[in-house]
Amino acid sequence: MSGLTLGLLSLDTVELEVLLRSGTPREQKYARRIMPLIANTHSLLVTLLLCNALAMVALPLFLDKLADPVTAVIVSVTAVLLGGEIIPQAICSRYGLAIGARLAPLVRALMWLCSPVSWPVGKLLDVVLGHNQTTLFRRRQLREFVSIHAEDAGMGGALTRDEIKVITGALDLTSKVAYRAMTPLDKVRVERDGGLVVGGEPGAGPAYWRPTAAAAILGGAPAGAALCCLVPGGWCLMAGA
Repeated sequence: MSGLTLGLLSLDTVELEVLLRSGTPREQKYARRIMPLIANTHSLLVTLLLCNALAMVALPLFLDKLADPVTAVIVSVTAVLLGGEIIPQAICSRYGLAIGARLAPLVRALMWLCSPVSWPVGKLLDVVLGHNQTTLFRRRQLREFVSIHAEDAGMGGALTRDEIKVITGALDLTSKVAYRAMTPLDKVRVERDGGLVVGGEPGAGPAYWRPTAAAAILGGAPAGAALCCLVPGGWCLMAGA
């Protein structure tokens, strides 16, 4: 039961919701089974702890009738420590989603059997500590969460640095002021082919724009632009008088 306690209570509704929307078919099935269980976190916690305590107390009492007290204590402590704590928690901490989903019917039956105790205690905990709290990230936390998934972050992420810049730049759009992203006109040149170079030497600028259909939408050739506005993931041209 200690393994189930760790495996199930380490999952939150946000993580399961993400799996329901973007996980594999198997992960979606597992998340769908577990969602009803963790809807009442305190009741689930009381049920699992109550069953775990009953199992730990019953084992030495049972062994005491089969062997002498010293042997019963040694065997029960070893069995509880290895078979009831260390091994289940090590397995469930890694495969908590799959194990919790497969044992969901058993957990649901235990919650029903223990409901005379678990339900009122769970409701009391809801009143005192509050109901399930959904963990959502703020913008700054989301930025760091995304940056952790970069390839060069050393944590096994697969996002490139350019993808990280695009995502974090989009998160900052509401707090950005336009003039901070503008490039002065004296740093913008129009080359003979109509291309627009922002900064740098001729032919070696860091940003280059070749006129396409977008020029017509923006109001004409690049030479008629009033300013150049850089944005995350690229830059746009703003037409003016």
